[in-house]
Amino acid sequence: MDTATAIFTPEDGDPTQSLTGQFNFAQITPTKVHVSGQLTSGMFDKDINNYRFWIADNLGLLLYELSEGFIKNNEGWNINSNGGTSILQSDFEKGFSVKGTYGIVNLKLYISLTDKILGSAQIKEVV
Repeated sequence: MDTATAIFTPEDGDPTQSLTGQFNFAQITPTKVHVSGQLTSGMFDKDINNYRFWIADNLGLLLYELSEGFIKNNEGWNINSNGGTSILQSDFEKGFSVKGTYGIVNLKLYISLTDKILGSAQIKEVV
């Protein structure tokens, strides 16, 4: 099974990075990727509908929108008083895979609050 991870840390060289946490990507079928993650800080608006999650290339160009999967299928995730979240997870059949022609390895996972980018993390292959 192909897997990858995106780790949000202040050391990513981005002074606007306000998130800490990790997301994991696992190819569970040839057309389905399971994404799960948790943030430990940086999320302060309690309304989960105000957040956006997406995968972009290194120039920030949107390739895959993940918001609907996390918001619509939120399965009870919430934001705590410290700005962290409970676990977010969803299965995506969006035309991307962990590796290969439409692979997400070496792309970036972005999270924003309305139009303000809170942070981004490079998606790296787990070997």
